[in-house]
Amino acid sequence: MIIYYNQIKNSTLEELKERIIQNDKKIIREIRIVDFLEQEQSLIGVYLFFDTQNVPVYVGKTGSRAILERIAAHYDLRSVGFMNSFLSSLSGKRMSRKLPRATDEDLQSAFKISLDYKLLFIELQSKEQINRLENILAREYQPTLNSTRGKRKYDLETKIEDL
Repeated sequence: MIIYYNQIKNSTLEELKERIIQNDKKIIREIRIVDFLEQEQSLIGVYLFFDTQNVPVYVGKTGSRAILERIAAHYDLRSVGFMNSFLSSLSGKRMSRKLPRATDEDLQSAFKISLDYKLLFIELQSKEQINRLENILAREYQPTLNSTRGKRKYDLETKIEDL
């Protein structure tokens, strides 16, 4: 469920893509707090949610908060929650000032669906690496629940440590 920076720093983006698909992921309903308390440090990096068919549907990042805090924020079931973009998107109501916000009922329904989704976390060392890799993976996988997509503007032979 966690890919550590030291395991991938010499890998290319292409190799990381393969590892992401092949790596073990954790079903959301089976995640425990202790899963994110590795080596007595707060982990920062990029994370991916996968649907039940193992397709990446959301790419996110956490650089200023630990992954544990960020995932918990995604599961804020209040319609006034401002960090629950994953559940809002899954409910079909992306977070936008122009569109109607997801209701409590929308979020609860999305929550139930998402419990069978899977999570994979990629630990990184710096906010620059985190921002770059999140952007690359969102463009590469074109996840349906992300609003940030576009054409590829990077070389898949780039090494992770060079991001």
